[in-house]
Amino acid sequence: MKRILLLLLLWAPLYACEDECGSEPALAYFDVEGANLFALNSPANQTSRSIVPNESVSRPNLLLAMSLPVRYYSSAPARGGNRAYACSPLEPGQLGTDERVDSLTIRSRFDYDAQHPAGSSLNDLVALDYLPSGLILEPNRIAEANGQPLKQLNFRLRRAPTASGPQQFRVRLRLTNGEVYTAETVSFTLLP
Repeated sequence: MKRILLLLLLWAPLYACEDECGSEPALAYFDVEGANLFALNSPANQTSRSIVPNESVSRPNLLLAMSLPVRYYSSAPARGGNRAYACSPLEPGQLGTDERVDSLTIRSRFDYDAQHPAGSSLNDLVALDYLPSGLILEPNRIAEANGQPLKQLNFRLRRAPTASGPQQFRVRLRLTNGEVYTAETVSFTLLP
């Protein structure tokens, strides 16, 4: 009888350690906190490398890479009570973000050609070069299909500039929540 009583006393606290996390994971989100723009020398079938100030690069080898730094947060409810337990870790960015892109504009600080003087939008000249695996390219979307933040978008220029000369590209990203981020490349020489 003592053994049964002892077994019941030991079993009761273990029963209190039931799964408090539930089958639904807590909601995880991310917040865009900026934008970065890099000019890369990316020849076909070779490793890309960052362009240094005043370096020369030909237009077919130029790759503009935009990345979005993000901060993860979770809407997991606070747990209370006097029991201790641990839940499985969350997948980062599980459900993405409520932020959406309002506008994204690429400009140059220098004349590009007759139709694109310094400061004018170059959006009609740029083409997406790389889409991350599984990316759904919907209007105003900044997350991949699996909810992860869009880590990088790569652009190429579809048309050569009028002449060789200095270029410095700037991206302006405006989100629907009013946040505006700008980033620019180093100044370099772009060859046609």
